[in-house]
Amino acid sequence: MMTWSMKRMAVVLVAMAGMGVSQSFAGDDKGAKSLPSGAEVMDRFIEVTGGKSAYEAVHNHAVKGSMELVEMSIKGPMATYASAPNLIYVKMEIGGMGEIVRGTDGKVAWEKNPMAGSRVMQGEEAEFVLRESLFNSELYWRKVYSSVENVGEEKDGDNSYYKIKATPIGGPAKTLYFNVVTGLLEKMKFVITTQGGDMPIEVLVEDYRKVGDILISHKTTQKVGGQTMRMTMDSIETNVKLAPDQFALPEDIKALLAKKEEAPKNKDEEQTGE
Repeated sequence: MMTWSMKRMAVVLVAMAGMGVSQSFAGDDKGAKSLPSGAEVMDRFIEVTGGKSAYEAVHNHAVKGSMELVEMSIKGPMATYASAPNLIYVKMEIGGMGEIVRGTDGKVAWEKNPMAGSRVMQGEEAEFVLRESLFNSELYWRKVYSSVENVGEEKDGDNSYYKIKATPIGGPAKTLYFNVVTGLLEKMKFVITTQGGDMPIEVLVEDYRKVGDILISHKTTQKVGGQTMRMTMDSIETNVKLAPDQFALPEDIKALLAKKEEAPKNKDEEQTGE
């Protein structure tokens, strides 16, 4: 599960870093009689943030805000567009680094940045982005996770949290922390696979405010690779009119895909002498 703000951050984190499984939900927590099951905690989050009908009424969103690399004192604007079923486009400008753009048309995950140029993501990196791009994944978490388990209650300062081990279908487990009193998701720990290797991430989810009928986090703070990354949402609009080509693959990404498809054909021709 990822809130809208965390979904955007998941896509950004990969950029910045350079069902064969049997499903089990409510039955995961047989040994913890006094605790709600993982499924109950996940479903409660939907209810306290607006309810199923409110989520189902939203088909896309447009977000504008900023991203800050705290230790480096670098800050820049950021815009994100997402739409059902699993389309996303993120554009950010980082001072001294230039413009970074990435997205998916639901099938291909891609990125353009001044350091690596244009590229099509592959392997676990692509799978992560495609998985996390599912629109309204909060509501459809059963499509994302093969199991969710409430492994216990944990105290942090004045708050208590249900600690949920959520195992994605085809990915490593995440740890989600839901406030026992409010039911809100306030912290998350997981690992992302990037070009530079696996990176552990800790995310704080803050400043829940209503957008229409849904409570949405407007601020996330991430610890990754010894750096603190903060993303603030200034505006979130839902069910907006998007450009017809908003999620279309850029021409240079199309060219990379065509080149990749052409390579095996050329190799076969060389082997046959044609």
